[in-house]
Amino acid sequence: MLHLSLDNITDVFQWDAIPQGPLRWECLRVGLENFLQILPQLISSRFPVVIDAVMDFPEWYERLRVILASRQVHWVAVRCPLAITEAREQARSDRVIGLAKRQFDGVHAGKTYDLEVDTSVESPENCAARILAHLRRASSAP
Repeated sequence: MLHLSLDNITDVFQWDAIPQGPLRWECLRVGLENFLQILPQLISSRFPVVIDAVMDFPEWYERLRVILASRQVHWVAVRCPLAITEAREQARSDRVIGLAKRQFDGVHAGKTYDLEVDTSVESPENCAARILAHLRRASSAP
């Protein structure tokens, strides 16, 4: 199985050295473009691919859907209340404070999912177990 996180691609930038503003947005755009460019090659392998990305802009989400159209895809929403998301953001040293709030309303807007998990009421292990159970059921369905 391949695991591809958008953060793995965008973290090539030294975010601490990039001021807020147009340059930071350009770096994010370049990182996301790189992510979307390498996906077709990765999904052409015989291996399952787990994509871990916040697709909070509709045009990026639509491009991702087009890229993945040739594969069996299971869309999974990972949710939790804003207050918990912000507390987790504060606790991590690698996050831009305020990003969670900016993304919160738009990240799931207009998207449909095969499964949703809520990390405020379930442990990461339970969420993972539910996702695996969903995948097993889907692979055994006629």
